Amino acid sequence: MTGEQACAPGSPSVKSAPALTTHTYTGKTALMALASRFRTVSLILATAALSSSVACSLILNPRDDVQRCGNVDDCETPEDSRYEAVCISDPDADIDTTQVEQVCVAQFRDVSCDPMGYDQDGEFRALVDSRGFSDYACPTASDPPVPGVRGCPPEDGCAAGLEVIDGVCDDPTAPVPSINLNSFSDLDAQDVKDQFCRGFFCDEEYVCNSTLNACERCDPSKPYGEGGCGTVFTQGTQSCVYDSACAAPDSDVNEPIFGDCG
Repeated sequence: MTGEQACAPGSPSVKSAPALTTHTYTGKTALMALASRFRTVSLILATAALSSSVACSLILNPRDDVQRCGNVDDCETPEDSRYEAVCISDPDADIDTTQVEQVCVAQFRDVSCDPMGYDQDGEFRALVDSRGFSDYACPTASDPPVPGVRGCPPEDGCAAGLEVIDGVCDDPTAPVPSINLNSFSDLDAQDVKDQFCRGFFCDEEYVCNSTLNACERCDPSKPYGEGGCGTVFTQGTQSCVYDSACAAPDSDVNEPIFGDCG
């Protein structure tokens, strides 16, 4: 059941998650009843697949293994730093909330990806400031022209296995588009900002929405840089800033994870 929503469309969005002590994240926002070190409430998660409305009611029904609350101060702090506790109820549930308390759940915290909000001498700011046009350059035109590499415009068609997609040579089987960052004049070091979010949440689907300066799960329907999905390529290879390492449950915005661009 990990990763599926527990509430039907129209009811408040409450999403499931792995146990907070898990060091990896499966790809959806977390739901877990917090009790005695935030043990997973297996009945809630299993029932959600049967009926979203029933699942939402069950979440609010008093149980010994569910931590109930009147406000968030009643909730224990998650051991995993990626999460924060919230105290919720479902106004559409067919129960008397004056008789049944709300419950504590854990959800991913809000994280800013605005480099100006972090230490000016820190790695995040330094890497953003150091990236420039040449870091995202495509191979120079040649005579005779050679096939275009991934993430770059086609010179003489595209290299083997690639197709022209949205003006650049790309792998048609890739889950997200390849990005030529030099074609976005208003997105400075977007790959660095994306990796800041990916590294904190241990999830490659996270990006930095530079319009909101907020980390969020990418949405294929949105433009890249505004919450849309994409992987930055340079000279045909992924940007060096990407790194799949994960520090959870001790993720720290002041100790971001970046690849070696030395």
